Amino acid sequence: MNPLRNTTSVRKSKLIFTLDKPYSDTKWPALSPEVQAAILDSLCSFLSPIGAYRGQRLSFSKGKSGRRTSKKRKRPINEDLSKLPMQSAAPEVLDFVTVGFNTTTHHLERLAQTCTGNTATSAGPVVTHGDQVNSDRMIHKHLIAIFVPRAEQPKILHSHLPVLIKTASLGSPDLLPIRLVPLASGAEAQLSKALGIPRVGIVGLMDHAPNASQLVQLTRAHVPAVEIPWLQESTSGVFLPTKVNTIHSTTSADSKKIGRAKASTSAKESQQRTGRC
Repeated sequence: MNPLRNTTSVRKSKLIFTLDKPYSDTKWPALSPEVQAAILDSLCSFLSPIGAYRGQRLSFSKGKSGRRTSKKRKRPINEDLSKLPMQSAAPEVLDFVTVGFNTTTHHLERLAQTCTGNTATSAGPVVTHGDQVNSDRMIHKHLIAIFVPRAEQPKILHSHLPVLIKTASLGSPDLLPIRLVPLASGAEAQLSKALGIPRVGIVGLMDHAPNASQLVQLTRAHVPAVEIPWLQESTSGVFLPTKVNTIHSTTSADSKKIGRAKASTSAKESQQRTGRC
């Protein structure tokens, strides 16, 4: 007789206790789907010159398969970009945006250093003289907003942004605070098409960007400033008690018996195989 067949699974309640930080949780701005769609359309329209420039000027690698075979596969041409006139120079908006996790985070960190009084450059990879000139030219520009397709990313990629945006805004108290704009699902594909790159995680918009008045007005009118309650709570000098979370869960009353029965059955089968040998 198999001892596992006669085992009845009875569920019983169980309390699980976990420790949590005593500070208030950080919340992202809540936007309606209509506002998110309007901001996304305006942002893609603002970024479209960058995608047109990349589509006309940059050549793509054909890969190893193109060199091995005599037949050449042509990359499909975007008809919308082919109808646009050729641009002799990079669009001006390139100097007023940050694209990607590293670029945007580094820009926010430099702005936040003015809040702490530390103006030294943080440690990082060695850059060329040209890259350093571009970085120094862009680093003094205040950011208006950070756009994040939050629904399509793991939390680890954007969990640092609220605190970093708040501290960067505190570094320039005479300017309007930087807005954090969460975009709806599907925004990453539209941003990738507008920029002409495979993937887009974070986009930052700098102050005084050309042709961005509509986008700036939408963002500042409908997106509230980021609030980090624990920044004030940690400096208030008030004692905060330990926070213990209680989670109600269920477990099988016969889980230990099932485990012992499985171990016993495995031992018997092993002995039988040894005896046959």
